[in-house]
Amino acid sequence: MPTDTDALDAAWSSFSDRVKAAGESITGMTDDPRLRAEGYRYVGRLTNLAHQIYLEFGDPLVPMLFRYGDDITPFGATNTDNNYCRTMIDPVGTYRITGDITGVKELLVSIHDGEMVLGKVAVLAEVSLGDLKVDSGRLELIVGGPDGPTNWMPLTDEAVYVNVRQFVADWEHDPVAVLTIERLDTSEAAKTSHQRPWPPVSTTPPPGWRPASPSGRCTPTASRQ
Repeated sequence: MPTDTDALDAAWSSFSDRVKAAGESITGMTDDPRLRAEGYRYVGRLTNLAHQIYLEFGDPLVPMLFRYGDDITPFGATNTDNNYCRTMIDPVGTYRITGDITGVKELLVSIHDGEMVLGKVAVLAEVSLGDLKVDSGRLELIVGGPDGPTNWMPLTDEAVYVNVRQFVADWEHDPVAVLTIERLDTSEAAKTSHQRPWPPVSTTPPPGWRPASPSGRCTPTASRQ
């Protein structure tokens, strides 16, 4: 009879085989070493993004808006004038997104039914900055739960994740809001223990990284080519 460890081992083997197959698809595309290296790097970065979506930040009970679609987590349809963040959600849950959006030029919050690359392209709900009531730069948006008169978005059974796009024209000077999401329909302990902002706030930056602009966007000290 299969055990829990057998299932884990089988899942890991299946994952490894699929990553290997993705890498092998690069082999027949080009004999140019530079292009082949870029292909392998792209597969590696997609794998990194998948880890973040489904492993590191995949629990809708403990949501966190994490950044993606940048120079190290591309997904094939990135807009260079957008700052993307997202988190998994439970369609029966109720969530609150808050943050100071003073100076933000445009912001879109949307609810999606799954991954575009897997054929899930429905946008189930969407609001822009002009649809939202903002008090002295402070945003509070409720996602899911009972209908609200303002600053509320519905969740249907198909809802999988919430996506936030902030539009940036000048990466050196335009602000990018720090947004926090929390789940409201759980215990008080869960709510207070797992309110985590994006971008992550740390007094000790990772080695080799520095803030590149007032927005908090980070780039490595040595440029990547």
